[in-house]
This record gives sequence, C-alpha cells and structure tokens, in this order.
Amino acid sequence: MSRTTARQGTICILGAGPSGLMAATRAARSGVRVLLVDHARYPGKKLRISGGGKANITNLDISWKNYAGANPKFVHHALKTFSPKHMLDWLERRNIPVEQREYNQIFCKRSAEDVLTALLQEARNAGAQLLFSRRIEGASRTPDGKGFEIQTDAGSIACDFLVLALGSPAWPKAGATDLGARLACRLGHKIIPFAPALTPLIMPDDWALNGLSGISLLAGVSCGGHVFRQPVLFTHKGMSGPGMLQASLYWKPGMPITMDFLPQTKIKTEAEKWGKLRLVSLLCRTLPDRLAHKLLENPTIPNLSQLGERKVAELSREHWESIHAAIHAFTVTPRATGGMACAEAASGGVDTADISPRTMESRLVPGLFIIGELLDITGNLGGFNLHWAFASGAVAGNALAS
Repeated sequence: MSRTTARQGTICILGAGPSGLMAATRAARSGVRVLLVDHARYPGKKLRISGGGKANITNLDISWKNYAGANPKFVHHALKTFSPKHMLDWLERRNIPVEQREYNQIFCKRSAEDVLTALLQEARNAGAQLLFSRRIEGASRTPDGKGFEIQTDAGSIACDFLVLALGSPAWPKAGATDLGARLACRLGHKIIPFAPALTPLIMPDDWALNGLSGISLLAGVSCGGHVFRQPVLFTHKGMSGPGMLQASLYWKPGMPITMDFLPQTKIKTEAEKWGKLRLVSLLCRTLPDRLAHKLLENPTIPNLSQLGERKVAELSREHWESIHAAIHAFTVTPRATGGMACAEAASGGVDTADISPRTMESRLVPGLFIIGELLDITGNLGGFNLHWAFASGAVAGNALAS
C-alpha cells in the first residue's frame, strides 16, 4: 500500500459473505475503522443454503490443482496462509462441530448457520461497523485519487481503502449479481467473462441416452483433459450429479464429454466370469437395466444392437472393441449448461494478473482489494470455493491490518 497505512484510514468492504466477513474481522482487530456494507438485511444466504444447509466448508486435500482460471497457481500463497488445518482450528475454537465425508470433504455437523453466526459475531466483536440493507449503486475514485466514494441508496460513503467481496452472478436465487464485476471494471480492471460452473449439462434432444431420468451411478467423466470419478445422475434434460458438475467447470461450447459407465472394472473382465450369459444379461448384471439396454441401442456404434442376444464367449475382438466404446468411452457433446440459475459457482471474473496474490491488492488501483469468487478463480466441487473465500479474505484482512 503506497500512500497511508490502513491503520490511518477507513476501510470499506462491499459484500458480507465469508470472504468479506473474514477480511473485516482481521482488519478491524488492528484498530482501523472498518465499514462492511451489504444489500441484504441478513447477509450470507449463499453460505446458509450451501451443502444442503450444512456447508461443505473445506477439503482436507487442497492445492492449486483444485482450481481453474487463467492462473490457478494464484491461490498458492492464500492456501498456505489459511490452510485446511487453519480452517479446522477456526471451527474448533468456535465450537462448531464438523464431519468428514467422502472425497475428504468437511461439512458442518449441525448447520451452516453456525459458521455465519460466528463470522458476524467476530466481525462485530472486532469493531467492524456492519451496514446492512443498503443497496450499493456505485464506487469510484475520489477526485484527488487518494480514496474512494461508495454510492448507496442511503447516501455516500468515503473511504481510504476499498475491498470488493461481491462474488459472482452464480446462484441468483441466493442474491448473487454481477455488481462486483461492474464496479471492478469501472475502476479499471479487466474482467474475464463469467460462465456457469458446477452446473448440470443439457444434452441434445436426440442423444443416444435420452429417457433415462432418475438413474444414478458411479462413472468416470472426462472433459478438457480433466477426469473425475464420481456419481452422475440422468435428468430430463441431460445429466447432473457430482461428476457432471465437476466436468462443467472445464466444459466449453462444442466440447465433447466422455463417460466410463463401469470405471471400477472392464466389461471384458466381467465377461470372463460369465461366458455363457447373453451380452444383454451381462450388462444388466453390471449396470442399471434401462442404461444397459440404451447402450446396446446406441446408433453411433454400428451393429451393436445385434450383439445383445449373443453369448459373451462367442464375441470376437472386434465386437469387444465396439462394446468397450459403448460402455467405457461413451462420448456426447452437450448442448448447453444449466445456466447461472443452476450454477453453484461461476468461472471467470477479475483477471488475477492485475492482483497481488500476497495481499489481494490491485496492481492498477492502489488501495483497492478484490477477493473471493469475484476473482478469476473457481474451485472444483468439494469445499474448495468456500475455502477460497475464507483464505482470500484472510490474506486481504492481514494486509489491511499491517
């Protein structure tokens, strides 16, 4: 920070989600004046309803490789500053019980409300002034270039330091908008266009597996060089479930997705145990019946449907190549994503090339800090986005307190 230190000025933080609240608490503990502004009467709705109300708060296996963006390694310093251990210690000190689930995910045992209540209470105890139910209408540099002026429906706020913690437009039913990106853009920052992420994928109306709504199974999902082995769910419009939500983060229009419906073994290996079975019977033993029949009817693999009544011991190598393609390398090009309304996060945001990873301060606008999902950093499904909110908020708060 090139001019006055934070301890000599006023800090205004826009957005009272986890990143904004964490930054507010850490900065306010130093004695500086902190104003935390949010449009909601009771903020943090996205946190409260995340993870089915239990908030997947972090993940024990976390690194920059769990993130997407123009520069995923941008997160490295923040994850070192505020690691999963720091997160667990933070929760333990506040008597918030957690439970570990599959894929090393950490959830609140009681309710996500416990975390939000602790964040709000700590911000108040640290001395931050919480200004809620205030619609933010704009933000600009002061004429002398030494501070900022925030326009709200309750009047203007002058400050020396400004923190944008306004998130992305994903999940609008939780109050999300693109306001943060618009403000950052007006202040001179480049915005990488937002796109829905961690969202269901819509398939073509005539795709080979249409009509399987309700079927769920473990699958390997490959997209853009990334592979996920997690459950998928067939829907009326396409596919959802953790594996498909993960793939959506890396999917771009026109990009194919490949699925392995039997990722834990090979269908040929299963066939060796049941040589006298018909192929259709073998598939129904290893896959949901409706899926098995649909895979045999796949029109993109010639003559596959004629093999269903054949005994597996009679099938040739060429036959098995076709069967392998249908089951272990089923490929489809989605038509679209479920959109921002169904997205748990958004890719894109403020270009991190113009942000210091050690402080979260803008390299273009001294005194401006940008944190959380507003940055071009998006985590995989599994607690990585919530952890990023805490970690980036902690880094900015530390910098403002120094």
